[in-house]
This record gives sequence, C-alpha cells and structure tokens, in this order.
Amino acid sequence: MPVRLLSAALIGLSLLTACDGAPPAEPTPAAEPPAPEVKPPEAPAAADPLRPLDKPESVLIDGDRMWISVIGGSPADQNDDGRIMTAELACARAQGVAACLKATGIDGAKDEVKLDGPKGMARIGDWLYVADIDKVRRFNAADGKQGDDIPLAGATFVNDLVADGAGGLWVSDSGLKFTDAGAEPTGSAAIWRIDAAGVATKVASGPGLGLPNGVTTQGEGVLVGRFDDEGGEGRIVSVSATGEIKPWASVPKGGLDGLGWLPSGELVVSSWGAESVFVLGADGALKATVPAHKGPADLAVDAEGQLIWIPAFMDGGVTNLPFAKLTPGGLSGLVLRHKQA
Repeated sequence: MPVRLLSAALIGLSLLTACDGAPPAEPTPAAEPPAPEVKPPEAPAAADPLRPLDKPESVLIDGDRMWISVIGGSPADQNDDGRIMTAELACARAQGVAACLKATGIDGAKDEVKLDGPKGMARIGDWLYVADIDKVRRFNAADGKQGDDIPLAGATFVNDLVADGAGGLWVSDSGLKFTDAGAEPTGSAAIWRIDAAGVATKVASGPGLGLPNGVTTQGEGVLVGRFDDEGGEGRIVSVSATGEIKPWASVPKGGLDGLGWLPSGELVVSSWGAESVFVLGADGALKATVPAHKGPADLAVDAEGQLIWIPAFMDGGVTNLPFAKLTPGGLSGLVLRHKQA
C-alpha cells in the first residue's frame, strides 16, 4: 500500500474509535510512590593527597616515570612538611604533569616519614636518594619506606645530587641559612662525594665554589652551577675527583640551578636571574638563551620524550620545554602544566 493511503487509513481508524459512542474507560489509579530510601550520612571525604605543588624543586627522570620533590614550607626549615610525588612519563608527555600526579607515600606528614625540605634526587638500585638540608635521605623506590640517612657533617643547605655511575653520589651544599633579612652564607659551601658504601667525604670547598647549586657529572668529576653571581654573571665551575676547582663557563645571569646534558652533548642550565634556560656547547660556549618563567628550578632531561622538564618553583607547577625550541630565536611553546590554585 502506498504510504499516503496507509496514512489515510490510520487517520480514519482513529476517528471511528473516538466516535463509536462507548463510554470512556475509568482511569487506572496511580500507584503509590515507594517510600524514600533513607541513607546514613556520608563520611567526609579524605584529604586529597594531590594537594597543589607547594615549592616544587627538582625533577628526576627514572625509566618510565618522573619523581618531583616538593619542599612545602621554607627550604631550610626542619619542619617535616616535604614530600615526593611521581608521574608516569607517557601520561605527562600527553596530558601534562597535573593530570598524571600520584602520591608516593614519601610524605613528611606521615608519622613514619621524616622529610623536611627535599631538593635534588638520584636513583641508585632500589634506593631513591634525596638532598635534605643537612643530610641525604634514602627511600625504597618501590614502596617508599625510609632507610638510613647519610649525614653531611657541618652542612647547612644540601641542595643537589647526581649519581656517578659507580654506585656513588656527588652532592652540593650551598652553604646558606634563611633569616628575616633573607638568605645568608654560612661558610659551609662544599661539594661532597658519597661512595657506594654510604661513606661521605668532603671533596672541595673554598671561594671558587661560591654558592654551589646544581651538579652534573663530567668525566670523573662534576660541573657545578653557582647560585651566586660575579659582576652580574653566572658561573659554572668544574670540580675534579681530587677536589680541584676550575672555571668552566660564564653566562649572562646568575642564580643557576639545574644542569643536564642533552643527547647532542650540549649542556642546559636553568637560571633564576635570567628566568631562562641557557644552552651551552660541550666547550662551555653559550649557544642560546631560552626564556622560561620565574624560579626555574632543578630541571631534568627527558631524552626519549625530547623534552626538558622544569619545576616552576614560584608558581607551583612543572613546565616542559621541547628540544626543538632550544634555538637562539627563543621560545613560544613553554607550557605550564600544573599551576597552584
């Protein structure tokens, strides 16, 4: 049957039904609504362990994840409010750090954890080593359980550390204290080495170090970024295995923090003074200055992801900087991935 004829038949049928004279059917009584279910009051939600990053200081790339040290209060106060966060690298590369943050259990708020002002980190075997004011702390990387501390006698501001590939660590003490007037030198500035047995030895000290901050390996020794400046310039020095200190490079501004080697053999250095990342050749020659943000702290090189991860200390976040942006032309693609509310 054509569609128009079928439609007409249906209309006619409905008219006949409406006019057949039969009394209308009694309406079916509505069912009584069920009694409302009374639920007990819900318990208040637990505190969010992923509270905003309060003074993120260092990023460490470790296989398929990153570790992030979060100072909390003052960098020099022994107030047990530091913590370590983590994020899967694949997630962070795709979505940014904020969407991927996870608690690790390494949190000074827990009774069984002691952590004050965590800064630089390194991983050796099962252990995560963390610089913390006057000592290096150890945590099991799998379950977060705390091991024995490694004290550095006389240190006042243990700042960064790096594994040397031989089971040991190089560690910087910036030699600072914080008062109402600001940061003041304490005279303890030094470079330490901790051997595979956990024995700490002061390797270098003296005026040539200034206020040593970031460290990265170079041969059998390390390169050290000084947080102070000389005549407005930033300084990088080399420290040999025997403690010899030599000038290595100068950059336009000081406040140097994180150091890291690119796969190309170039060195990247974050600078608070310049609010930038400096790119230097293997010979120490400055190749580029790439604008970043306030408080670019202890960066990490993500070779597989072709990114540099930089803590935004002042803004409570972590930024990423693609290798492709490390050009003299500057940067338009630095992205703040997690900003404190």
